[in-house]
Amino acid sequence: MCGRNSVQIQTNRSEPLNLEVVAQRLRSECTVDCNPYMMRFHLDGMQWTVFHDGRAILTGTEDPDQARKLYARRIGT
Repeated sequence: MCGRNSVQIQTNRSEPLNLEVVAQRLRSECTVDCNPYMMRFHLDGMQWTVFHDGRAILTGTEDPDQARKLYARRIGT
């Protein structure tokens, strides 16, 4: 669905994700490009694209379990 070597994470968030808050937390570990609609960064050996509705595409793995665990650790549930 997302291309080779990528996993899409879907969420059931009731409110939009505050990307700037998450970006500030991540900036101690990596460079984060952020706008009101999405943020992109490289971390854990992967490229992350996270959208304001909480969806994410992690490029660098084809393992959905690994992607969900990393998402929970880095972004939250």
